[in-house]
Amino acid sequence: MSNSKKDLFLLIKMILFTCILSFLIRYFMFTPFVVNRSISKDSRYFGLVPMKSVTGKVAVRIWPFNKIGVPK
Repeated sequence: MSNSKKDLFLLIKMILFTCILSFLIRYFMFTPFVVNRSISKDSRYFGLVPMKSVTGKVAVRIWPFNKIGVPK
């Protein structure tokens, strides 16, 4: 296999891996952010949070904008 074919194959593998990883992070991980950053730490400090680590109840939804309010 020539170098250009190997490079193309490697690029395709990297793109597929990135897409799969992006999907997994989008649906199974959270990136919590806080408003008062001067006294609080958020995911910029400790990273992604797995879905299984999140406990609690949703009180108010603010995103997406067309669904703002108290969830049913």
